[in-house]
Amino acid sequence: MDLHTLQAMLLVLRIRLPQRSERGAGAVEYVLILIGAVAIAGIAIFAVTQFVTSKGNELNGK
Repeated sequence: MDLHTLQAMLLVLRIRLPQRSERGAGAVEYVLILIGAVAIAGIAIFAVTQFVTSKGNELNGK
């Protein structure tokens, strides 16, 4: 089998095989990134709130 025959066979396979569409994959990835960012922000807000509350209680003598 020479190189031209192999290239022709590959071309036929590429034409006949259905092409996979990657449309929509970006939306799922963005949603996962957004969920992760919201979770990290929530944890950070909770930690800062707890820290400020404990320091406020120390200053008030509780």
